[in-house]
Amino acid sequence: MTDVPFIQVEDVYFSRGDNDIFRGVNMTIPR
Repeated sequence: MTDVPFIQVEDVYFSRGDNDIFRGVNMTIPR
């Protein structure tokens, strides 16, 4: 579904929308 590998780690974000996925990753992973 997504081309981002690190997103697979956070399966919870999959339930949300694509925009929410990136937002959640940013909060979880400091960049």
